[in-house]
Amino acid sequence: MLMKMPPFAIFVSEFDFLRKDGLALAERGKKCGKLLDISDLPASGHALAGEENEGETMKRFWADQCLGFDLWVRGKK
Repeated sequence: MLMKMPPFAIFVSEFDFLRKDGLALAERGKKCGKLLDISDLPASGHALAGEENEGETMKRFWADQCLGFDLWVRGKK
C-alpha cells in the first residue's frame, strides 16, 4: 500500500504514545523509498502538549516544519 503513497515526512516526539507507530511507518517508508525525512523531537510529548509556545522544543519543531516545507513543497535548498 505504501508504494501508491506520495513521499512523506514523519514527526515524532520522545514521549509521544504514538512514537513507536511513527517510527514503524518511517521504517516502512524508508524501505520503499517514500520517506523524505524524520524529525524526532527530544523531551516532548504527543502534540507537544504542555510545551511553551516560545520554548526551545517549539522553536525546533517550527524550524523543522519550515525546512520541510521549503525543501519538499517549494523545492528550495
